[in-house]
Amino acid sequence: MYINNNNNIINNNFVIPQYKTPKIQYLSIILIIIMMFQISYGFTILYLFQSNHSYLIKIPISLIFYLSSIMSIISYICTIKTDNKIDYEYFSHLSIENCTNLSYCNKCQCYRSLRSHHCSDCNVCISLMDHHCIWMANCIGEKNLKSFYLFIIYSFISCFICLLFTYKIFFDLNGGNYNNINLEMFLKENFIERLFGNFVRNLPLFTFFLSGFFSLSLGIFIYIHYCNLKIGLTTVEKMIYSKNLKECPDYNENFIQNIENVFKDNIFLPFNKNDIEKINLDNKEETEYLKLN
Repeated sequence: MYINNNNNIINNNFVIPQYKTPKIQYLSIILIIIMMFQISYGFTILYLFQSNHSYLIKIPISLIFYLSSIMSIISYICTIKTDNKIDYEYFSHLSIENCTNLSYCNKCQCYRSLRSHHCSDCNVCISLMDHHCIWMANCIGEKNLKSFYLFIIYSFISCFICLLFTYKIFFDLNGGNYNNINLEMFLKENFIERLFGNFVRNLPLFTFFLSGFFSLSLGIFIYIHYCNLKIGLTTVEKMIYSKNLKECPDYNENFIQNIENVFKDNIFLPFNKNDIEKINLDNKEETEYLKLN
């Protein structure tokens, strides 16, 4: 086994493809982190410190917001760090007799599991591929589908809470009653100053529009993936069988079973108990191997 100039691993004359995600997509990760920070900062300043609500209301609302924000960040990290590439070493050693229930990738020139698909962005075959997400700079597949679902759910909760409890401050600073706001004048009058020079107005402005935009976008994503989960199909499979979804061999209307297949043993955390046990077992075996040597 050795590595060639393209960082592809060569094993028994078979070139094992490696991830080649365009580096420009990593800028989207930085952008997402900045916007998440802006929403959290805006909520803290506008609601926790400036709103007139009683602390009996502020404390539980803030706890829900910060908990969902933290879980969103953890889910996001789990999603972008997960390797969904198929096990090329395993499939490359299979004999023809053992490949009857597999599909074949002409680009990788290797067999793969039936629900795997080749990602043109990553240049590898992804196990149970759902789609390639530029905001993650990674493919959503078997190992990070759960963390991706939890990311959009937790992010929607935090963004919607921010929108719900800070919109009044935004409208109060821009005319008091939102029904009487002249949007045309708001966009023309001192726009540069509002955008760059007036922090008192900028913070509610950015917080309101960011939380509103993400609440709407994430709400749409949640609905789309709920429709996928309801019938047990991925986004790629729905595109392939768009004319008749029931023709897909993996079509399954058992919603509870589909949830169990994705979320498994821990519905609120982006990782599974079995995965942790497997990591601990691998570390234990490696330690024992080192001691023996």
